[in-house]
Amino acid sequence: MLGNVDAGKSTLVGCLTRGMLDDGRGKARSFVLRHQHELKRGQTSSVALALLGYREGEQIMPASQSVEAARKSHNKDFYEVASKATHRVTLVDLCGHEKYLKSSIYGLTAMNPDCAMVVIGAERGIQRMTREHVGLCCALRIPFFIVETKIDMVPENVLRETQMRIRRILKRAGRRGFYVREESDLDGAIKCMDTNQVALAPVFEVSSVTGQHMDLLREFIKRMALRKSRTSPSLGKPTPSLERDGDTKTTGKKDDLARNADDDDEEAKAGPADGEGGAIVVSPLGDDGVAMTPQTPAAANGVAISAAQSAATSLNFMLDDVFNVPGVGIVVGGTVARGEAHLGQRIWIGPDKAGSFRQVVIRSIHRQCVPSQAAFEGQHATLAVKSVGRTTLKRDSFRKGMVGVGEPDHAAALAQTVWEFEADVKVLHHSTTIDRGYSPFIHLAGVRQSARIVQILSDKGEEVLARTGSQVFVRFRFLHCAEYLEIGRPLIFREGNAKGCGRITRLFRENGDEVKIS
Repeated sequence: MLGNVDAGKSTLVGCLTRGMLDDGRGKARSFVLRHQHELKRGQTSSVALALLGYREGEQIMPASQSVEAARKSHNKDFYEVASKATHRVTLVDLCGHEKYLKSSIYGLTAMNPDCAMVVIGAERGIQRMTREHVGLCCALRIPFFIVETKIDMVPENVLRETQMRIRRILKRAGRRGFYVREESDLDGAIKCMDTNQVALAPVFEVSSVTGQHMDLLREFIKRMALRKSRTSPSLGKPTPSLERDGDTKTTGKKDDLARNADDDDEEAKAGPADGEGGAIVVSPLGDDGVAMTPQTPAAANGVAISAAQSAATSLNFMLDDVFNVPGVGIVVGGTVARGEAHLGQRIWIGPDKAGSFRQVVIRSIHRQCVPSQAAFEGQHATLAVKSVGRTTLKRDSFRKGMVGVGEPDHAAALAQTVWEFEADVKVLHHSTTIDRGYSPFIHLAGVRQSARIVQILSDKGEEVLARTGSQVFVRFRFLHCAEYLEIGRPLIFREGNAKGCGRITRLFRENGDEVKIS
């Protein structure tokens, strides 16, 4: 969830997750904000997560109804909704203030959202950060829709002015607005979020105080979560195609609005097809009423993965957080970009500051506070790990931007851990010119590090200077340590008001040779 400061993002999250209306003085957002300084100022300064859960088409509400009880039992409420729901939507509430833009960019790049909600306050209209956030969505090829809040506060002429400005900013992004004002418009809005309709962006006009059109927004999110998925032949479980802005690659995520929403469609319930021994067996609810994770036949029997299976299981797990839990040890959180993570699986996590990987064993897996036997492609999970051997894992041995890879991917991960890379870059804004030696800050998935420009080439291979609007090939070198990179991954670089975006095209070894990836 993106938008300028005071646009009403946190209030909207509180209304959606609690099924309530705001009192006009910030009661709804009090259920979402976690820090005292956030409550005092009424502004989010960190990346906050909230959960929508659905069971049999109905939303599950948290048990705690007062603000004090909700703040004390946040994890308990989260677990209660997650364990009872058969379909889940994770709302990522990002910062709106300009000084926290770095955190917002990290939330967009590292947390791998399937869809973005850009929130615009009707009384203030389009602000600078609104343009920044829409530009980030376009640069990262993230589908987005607009929610115009506080429509009860403004007269008709101001509302029309805001609508006109929304049309202008969407036009600059290559899109047209699709206004959702009746229930009959919802099917069209969902089609707008499909990959072949990226030229349209749904626009909702809501009030968190009067509840105007809030039912349409809730229904839109629910339909996005519950919509029919198709089975991915590579994973054997329901996964929709999410081609982004001309990208024809299937991302393998489970729905357009949640990073790890469980799908409970009839195809999955039917079980594995003939000849598909590795297909996923989906059991939506266990005997105790707790939602179960899609499981392989071995995991379904409660058996940890064997050494032979561990050696053959592919995995690419992107770390976005690290914890040291008393009594448990090191816990890493992140998104499964490819493959599968299972209990007992041996994986390699790195690179560290020396560029090496450390082998660990997965001791337990949690997804949205619920214990799980496995985590699959597109799902966000936390893994409790222990070292292979007698060495003790330390918190400072791990950092954001690392990856966890399976045994089959270890050699390739070492080859793709590099200091230098080339990217096809478009300079969005710079006050003068960019030359060699310029060192912007790079946001690249979970990687956040400064890098120096060592070469700028035109499409004809000539060395040039880069200016606002330039499309050039830029060779970067990290300043602090080598990072694991993948060709085609989007990046954003910025330094003050200067910013640009692009995609990685080549990787280079220390001797200058290009890394060849089969």
